[in-house]
Amino acid sequence: MKSIKRLIQVILASTSILILSGCFSKDDLNQPIQEYLETNYGIQGEFSVIQTSNNWFEGIDHQTYIEMKKPYRAYPYLMIDRDTLKILEKESRDDIYLSQFKGAYIEQHPKVVQVVEQIITKYGLVKYPNEYAPVRNAPVSIFPYDNIEIGVANYQELLDDFKTTQKIDTAKLLPTLIPSDPRNNIPDGEHGRFATELGVVNFYFEFDINENKHPIPNAKELIEDFQKSEVLAKGIYSIYMLVDDSKHFVGWEHNSVVLFEVDENGEYTIIATPKYGDFWDTYFYGDFAAKKNIE
Repeated sequence: MKSIKRLIQVILASTSILILSGCFSKDDLNQPIQEYLETNYGIQGEFSVIQTSNNWFEGIDHQTYIEMKKPYRAYPYLMIDRDTLKILEKESRDDIYLSQFKGAYIEQHPKVVQVVEQIITKYGLVKYPNEYAPVRNAPVSIFPYDNIEIGVANYQELLDDFKTTQKIDTAKLLPTLIPSDPRNNIPDGEHGRFATELGVVNFYFEFDINENKHPIPNAKELIEDFQKSEVLAKGIYSIYMLVDDSKHFVGWEHNSVVLFEVDENGEYTIIATPKYGDFWDTYFYGDFAAKKNIE
């Protein structure tokens, strides 16, 4: 008798959980996401929810990836409140406009993308896909071009223009843009910027010690590959080389970062090679520009 009662309790508890959590469908996110994109960015283009979580029992909000096809292809990550379905901007990892800028840059600079892929092959670095590929019964961990990031100082001005035009001319904009000051990007006492975003266009590479028998390249070495290719237009760039081990944590001592400028003549100038821990306390480009103006 006790076993029957216990079985009934389990069934009732399981049913309650299924009623509360099983009603959710990723299609429920379409309308709030569409309203968010249109209201804040003027975007009415097609998108789809390609991955989301529903950890109702743990009380975690919906961790969501969407694929945007227009105006430019992008795969931003959004955190969505599990009760109100409101997009939580502070918790969302990707900014929609910067994701669109990255999509425009990749579309408009295919030769740069080609050189990035050549560098990955040359040094045996971790590969990043150029197309979204769903993984059966498993979350996707790497999305297309996760190794290119964008950071700009005059964000609001650029966003206002994008809302009106729904276009981003990266060839026209890049020579005029400067990176934002990381000291202004620290919300709620947390670091707002990592080493992958010191420039306007930022390239991220990963060296897996466990899988790679090549000598570990320094970020400064990779500049030479870009110089030889002559694909980078005037602008401010950074390269971050992350040295990792897929089986063990190896610390930060092997990582390297370089921030550099390319001028209108294709000349390269190294601005800084910061150490880990200095990324958030110093505006490297600002110091460089100030010194340049004095000279």
